[in-house]
Amino acid sequence: MKISIHSILGAFIIVFFVSAMFLVSSPPAMQSLPEDFRAGKVLGVSEAMADRSIIDLGKGFPKSSFRPMVPPNKKDKAENFTFQNCGGAILDSRTGSMIYTQDADQEMPIASITKLMSALVFLDTKTDWEKVYTIKYSDLVGGSKNYLVVGDEVKVKDLFYLGLVGSINPAVEALAASTDLPREEFIKRMNDKAKELGLSKTSFVDPTGLDSGDTSTAAEVVKLADAAFKNKFIQEATLTERYEFKTVGGKNIAVDNTDILLDNFADKSPRIIGGKTGFTDSAGYCFVGKFIDDNGNAVVSAVLGGPTINSRFSETKKAVVWVYDNFSWQE
Repeated sequence: MKISIHSILGAFIIVFFVSAMFLVSSPPAMQSLPEDFRAGKVLGVSEAMADRSIIDLGKGFPKSSFRPMVPPNKKDKAENFTFQNCGGAILDSRTGSMIYTQDADQEMPIASITKLMSALVFLDTKTDWEKVYTIKYSDLVGGSKNYLVVGDEVKVKDLFYLGLVGSINPAVEALAASTDLPREEFIKRMNDKAKELGLSKTSFVDPTGLDSGDTSTAAEVVKLADAAFKNKFIQEATLTERYEFKTVGGKNIAVDNTDILLDNFADKSPRIIGGKTGFTDSAGYCFVGKFIDDNGNAVVSAVLGGPTINSRFSETKKAVVWVYDNFSWQE
């Protein structure tokens, strides 16, 4: 049987047009990027890019996207450093490596630093910010000025800020209760979250840090804080110098931030991007803060068991200045 050249050519033309019609009706899956295909979520680029518009893949990645995961190097003529009368740790946020530790594996109470974990667990529940919660007697735990009284109706958002800005214990108790989880379940989730973050020496028995059973180590506190301060809601709250609001009943409440380093590291490099204080008789004076320089190099410093209210801040300030003066990051 002979097949003419015209028959072959005709068959080829038919196949070509059928294929073309298929491609037009079924565009490739990557013809357009999905809504959540944004820097920092899918592409794994630096956190600083996370809120920008969709990346044009044809232009390549920004240089900062390929910053190597190399810990900072100590300079040749680096000065020595020691925390005075307290334990502490300094973490490189990019690599998760320790820059400096001192008595950093000693388990001890961490007081209101506990509130960072409570905030993380609360946010995991996705409780409505606008939800109104009525203060109960069981929320009024000790250790704070009496900002809230039984019967006050307060929005969840205001409880969140009151707890992190002013470290108000009843606000955090109420925040936990606003999730509708039993208190024991909320605390269980705090401990589950600690395991999820790899914090094997960290445990919690209450949401506020008043109980001496809320314990950790300096080496694990910096990891907890690093995770917490990557959350924009926690970061914004801890950077708020003064928070004012009205209860549903119209009562005015205002609270000042317990972190005095907000003034020291506000508008210069390195600058503070999150911080939390803590104090009980058993924990001493504690502080953990995250700092970043103009090149995007971030560190987390923790001071536990400080002897005075100002020592936690002065030791942190010395530690942060020492790191950026004596270490260099590979660009």
